Amino acid sequence: MKTETEKGTYVYYKPDEDHKGRPTWTLHNKRSDAQIGNIGWYASWRRYIFVPLENACFDAYCLREIASFLDRKTKGDKAGAAQ
Repeated sequence: MKTETEKGTYVYYKPDEDHKGRPTWTLHNKRSDAQIGNIGWYASWRRYIFVPLENACFDAYCLREIASFLDRKTKGDKAGAAQ
């Protein structure tokens, strides 16, 4: 599955290698390009999760954007599986 880089207000989501047929992303700071976390499928919960790198810090606005990204990807994945 080919995915494209998506941009938020302060972060961007860079596609990484698929894991077990599901897309993954690395999360980066837009200002410095530093990687600040990873996003991937968590089979036990049947949804995408965010795993921050050590010492990464986020404000409420960034966390809401990340949560929205996770929700969109989880809903899209589940909709695709139903087809």
